[in-house]
Parts: sequence; C-alpha cells; structure tokens
Amino acid sequence: MLPNVQRIATREEVENYASEAMVKEYIDKRRPELEDLIKFNMAVDEIFDKEQISLEEEEIQSEVDLRKKSYQVGANIFDDIASWLQVFRVPE
Repeated sequence: MLPNVQRIATREEVENYASEAMVKEYIDKRRPELEDLIKFNMAVDEIFDKEQISLEEEEIQSEVDLRKKSYQVGANIFDDIASWLQVFRVPE
C-alpha cells in the first residue's frame, strides 16, 4: 500500500510553472547565447536583403513542420511527467 502522499501539484500548476518560471530561468541562464542568436539572425536578414535572397514557401513550411515535431516530442515528455505526478496525487 502507498503511504499517505501529500498533493504535489495539479496539471495546471505544473503548466503554469513550466510556462513562466522555467522560461524565465531558461532565458536568464542562456541570455548571452540567446543574444548571440538574435545578432546572428539580424545579420542573416541583412545579408538576405543585400543579396536579394529569398526562401520558398515550401522550404519555410518544411522547417516549421520539423520544429513542430521537435516541440511535440518535448510536449510528450512533459505529458508523461505530468501523468506520473498525477499517480501520486491525493484527491483533494
């Protein structure tokens, strides 16, 4: 039999933490890296403008699809963790 376990967090509480505190922590820890990425993107934009380079819609959509798949893998991991936490949650 499981010991009397205290409520850890609701799914909404976990999502709120993930969407606010974790994002802030991520940005704070990686600020220099993120700033470099922004500078890189700005430089690439400038090169594209000067060289009159453009991307086809299919290329952009392909990259979007790839990013979605990558995000979904991460979201599935989060769902697994949230489900696991629910197992140990005591009804209120």
